[in-house]
Amino acid sequence: KIAAIGIFGIVTGQFYSSKVNENSLKRWFGYFVLSIGSLVILDQMFKLI
Repeated sequence: KIAAIGIFGIVTGQFYSSKVNENSLKRWFGYFVLSIGSLVILDQMFKLI
């Protein structure tokens, strides 16, 4: 369940950060969500080890 949130964050982050023609605030929000999603997935991976 938590891993799904991380994957959703990565997909959403990539979607926002790829829209370079949008204003920079949305792009930074995209990178922020992307990093949160990556951290969540890394956290889950370490718990599995």
